[in-house]
Amino acid sequence: MTVDSAAPPRQLPPAQSGPSGGLRHAAEQFEALFVGQMLRSVRESASDETDDDSGANSAFLELAEEQLAQAMAARGGLGIATMVMAELGKAK
Repeated sequence: MTVDSAAPPRQLPPAQSGPSGGLRHAAEQFEALFVGQMLRSVRESASDETDDDSGANSAFLELAEEQLAQAMAARGGLGIATMVMAELGKAK
């Protein structure tokens, strides 16, 4: 796996007008929240083993997790937003 360090991660765009734009934005936000929770869970389980995280280090890691989750969701991430959109699109 390669990481493109030249392109900075982009934030999720603001909600677009119209029902499908708002739905897409909400689905991406949901995916970012879900990925963030997964990353936090991994960090907390790893920190239980080492137990040497300082408060500043923990705050930095939380911020990094949030940014990574936002970047992943903005780029398609795990595909959760797409699946949510597909399921909610059926309900119309």
